[in-house]
Amino acid sequence: MRPLVFLVEEPSMQVFLETYLPRCFQNLDFRCIPHEGKKDLEKSIPRKLKVWNEPLFIIARDNDGSDCVTLKQRLANLCKDAGRPDSKVRIVCQALESWYLGVPDIIAEEYQCERITTIFRKPKYKDPDTIREPDKFLCRFVPEFRKMEGAERMGKKMPVDFTKNSSHSFQVFMKTIGDIQN
Repeated sequence: MRPLVFLVEEPSMQVFLETYLPRCFQNLDFRCIPHEGKKDLEKSIPRKLKVWNEPLFIIARDNDGSDCVTLKQRLANLCKDAGRPDSKVRIVCQALESWYLGVPDIIAEEYQCERITTIFRKPKYKDPDTIREPDKFLCRFVPEFRKMEGAERMGKKMPVDFTKNSSHSFQVFMKTIGDIQN
């Protein structure tokens, strides 16, 4: 199997993936390259894809309220223009914290915040991918939450069975990796 290189928007995604993925895929040969935001990531895509021939790239970028289809197409075009149409583009709806909100019971357990599970029983919060600014939403219930520390904690506790997470974008992301590995 070809090694995977994840081009990610920020260091917290790197920490999460490096903590979580080895729990799910024991023989996965991967590397995460973090960037300093969206612009840095998008500027980096053509350069890295042109230089590295061997690995398969997965580009992970937050949606942050953008039009998912347009954003994904723009990033796919960057890959194609760099001669790497085989690269996978995965949009994180809306941000990494949406993936955490997909397992509110884990947040409640990790941060002793039972209230968050009550909130997620309400119909308007059933789909964590629709919550705007999920980092701010999470901090309202867990004021001590910090991106880097949270990425590591959630990476250690998130269920290995990714279908238990109610974030559709998380499920698509994980299914992509599983399909590549098989």
